Amino acid sequence: MKGKNIGFCIGCLACQNTQRCVTNDDAVEIAEKVKNSDTLVFATPIYKCIC
Repeated sequence: MKGKNIGFCIGCLACQNTQRCVTNDDAVEIAEKVKNSDTLVFATPIYKCIC
């Protein structure tokens, strides 16, 4: 997402105990919006193969 800072998971598994990620980035804000949304749409281009 443009203008957002999203880091990689470091695999520390702290979130399993605390229910929060230790990585301080914008992913928490995005995940909250996804959780509260009525609809989630994933889109990807489909290319026609000319073989």
